[in-house]
Amino acid sequence: MSSESPFSRHLNTNYVPSGIELHHIRSLADERQKVVDALNVEIEALVKRRDEHAKFVKEHSALLSPVRRVPNDILSLIFLFCLPNDPFQASDTWSGDHPALIISAVSQRWRHLSLNTPLLWTVIDIQTPWLPNPQDYRWDNFMAYWGRQVQAILARTQLWISRSANCPLTVSFTGGLTLPEDTDMSEDPALTASQLMRSLVTALCDVSCRWKAVHLTVEVGVDAAVNEFFQIPPDRLLLLETLYINVLLTSPSVVNELNQGERLGEMTTGRGLIKAPHLRRLGVGYLRSSPLHLPIKWANFTELSLGPLAYYTNTSFPLSTLAMCVNLTRCSIHLQDPPPGGQLHAISTNLANANATTSVQAANRRAQSVGYAPSLAQHCQPPTGRGYTVPAADGH
Repeated sequence: MSSESPFSRHLNTNYVPSGIELHHIRSLADERQKVVDALNVEIEALVKRRDEHAKFVKEHSALLSPVRRVPNDILSLIFLFCLPNDPFQASDTWSGDHPALIISAVSQRWRHLSLNTPLLWTVIDIQTPWLPNPQDYRWDNFMAYWGRQVQAILARTQLWISRSANCPLTVSFTGGLTLPEDTDMSEDPALTASQLMRSLVTALCDVSCRWKAVHLTVEVGVDAAVNEFFQIPPDRLLLLETLYINVLLTSPSVVNELNQGERLGEMTTGRGLIKAPHLRRLGVGYLRSSPLHLPIKWANFTELSLGPLAYYTNTSFPLSTLAMCVNLTRCSIHLQDPPPGGQLHAISTNLANANATTSVQAANRRAQSVGYAPSLAQHCQPPTGRGYTVPAADGH
């Protein structure tokens, strides 16, 4: 069919056709529209045929993927390398982007393999939701929302515990139940919230025999659910090697009741948790009582980390501790307020490991100006050949 038209010279002009020409033009357009419709049908058929062939190629090419031929044991190791190197430093560990969840959603084979790789589920990182001031929100509504969040955390905790089989666990727990001083714990919604928090803590404590590393930052207030962490007998903590602990007092009445922290120390670290027989790495942040009173053998530790408020009641604590830690291979001390000059006494720490590195971090801006960090460097002389650094105070 020719593309020539008797009206070609009038196209794209302002020409006005006559009545007879209008009929002719309409006939020409209708004839060509039939051709266009027929071509569209052919094109749709070709596209459909093309898509069928492309789908065939894609599906069969997928069978050639090298990852399909990777043995299950190697694939499981690759899965494990997707986990963060330091679970205590990971952020949003339990978000929807958790490697275990992503891996288990790739394919049926990967899901089956991930669910049968217990080590993929051995890091339990819990951060309980924050409770606002009841004067700022509708308390009942927010407590209901808080309860749903904790229930979801509890469900996921139980899921992780079951999928980890009998493997050693790394547990991180941050939070607690901080309620106003005048809260009646025997009535809802406080009663329900306390029961949920207790269920969550109990779920973790029930598998304490599998704890290998534990990071606790607990809020101690009018609710005592978190106290269960510190009541576990040492004979149920035979695998525990690493412990980091922060105790935050969230209730003024609790501070007074616990006699400025002395009873708090006995209630928490004075019991079974700190007495784990194979504990080798200890980190102490906010404690409100001198760690020197803890019933532990300092000579057993190979790694020690002390925050500025770990020893605020005993300014000689860090130096006294180093004198007792004769097997340290790594030590981190964060200095906040320099102790009186009279309490800075000479000690010598024997580092048994030839590759040991001791780092004393001066965190207060005044530490350098008063000469505290240099004095510490002079008195804590490691054996010849060991690395020893004292960073300049940077205020961080």
